[in-house]
Amino acid sequence: MLRLPLFVLAALLASAQTNLFSQEPVVTPPLVTQDKPSPESYLVGFNMGRELLENGFIESDFVGSELIKGVMDALAKRKPTMPEAEIKAAGTLINAKLQARAAEATKQLSIVGQTNLEKSKAFLTENAKKDGVQTLKSGLQYAVINKGQGKSPSLTSTVKVHYEGKLINGEVFDASSLHEGGKPAEFEVGRVIPGWTEALQRMAIGDKWRLFIPPELAYGPNGPPSIGPNQALIFEVELLEIVK
Repeated sequence: MLRLPLFVLAALLASAQTNLFSQEPVVTPPLVTQDKPSPESYLVGFNMGRELLENGFIESDFVGSELIKGVMDALAKRKPTMPEAEIKAAGTLINAKLQARAAEATKQLSIVGQTNLEKSKAFLTENAKKDGVQTLKSGLQYAVINKGQGKSPSLTSTVKVHYEGKLINGEVFDASSLHEGGKPAEFEVGRVIPGWTEALQRMAIGDKWRLFIPPELAYGPNGPPSIGPNQALIFEVELLEIVK
C-alpha cells in the first residue's frame, strides 16, 4: 500500500485512531477570502498537490473547492462538516482506490522490467563481441580508454572520479559534470553499485574505462525513475585520486 501523507491520514482514516467528532468545536474567525494573489498560499498548495501525486492521487480524485475547504477547516480547528459515517466511507473508498492503482503500477513495472531485461541481455551479448571489450566472471564488461600508472583502491578506499552514465539507447542519465559545478564525485568504493565496486578495485589512478554493467550489478528491478527497472548501464569512469 502506498504511504499516505499525515495530513491525508488524519482526515481520511481518523476513525481508526482518532474520532474527529469527539472534540469540542473551536470558535474561530470566519474564513476571509483575499482578493489579491498569495504566493505563500500557492506554494503550500503546490507542495501538498505534489505530495498527493507522489502518493498515488490524481487531479480528478478531488473537487478543488471541497479540498480547499477541508484544508482550511482543519487549519482553523473546525469540526468536519461531513457526517462521521461519510468520512469513514470516504476513507475506505480512497484506500481501495490507491491499493488498486498501486497493484496496477506494480504489474506495469514488472512488464517494463522484463522487456528491459531482455534488451539488456541482448545488448551485452553483442557488446561482448566487440574489439577491446573484456568480460569478467561476474558479467561486468569494460573497455580501457586511457591507461593510468597509479595504484588501485581497496574496498574501503574513498576515491575521486569523473563519470558519465548512459542507458543503452545512449541517453545520459547522470554525470559528475552535472553536480556541484562539475566537480569530481567522491565516495567509498564499497558503497556504490556492485559493478562500480568491482571495476574500481581493478582500476589504477589515471585509468579511464568504459563500463558495461548488467542489471544485476546495477540497480536491478529497483532502478530509479531516470533509469527504470532491469537496465544495463554504460559508464565512462576516470579514476582521479584515492583520497584515503
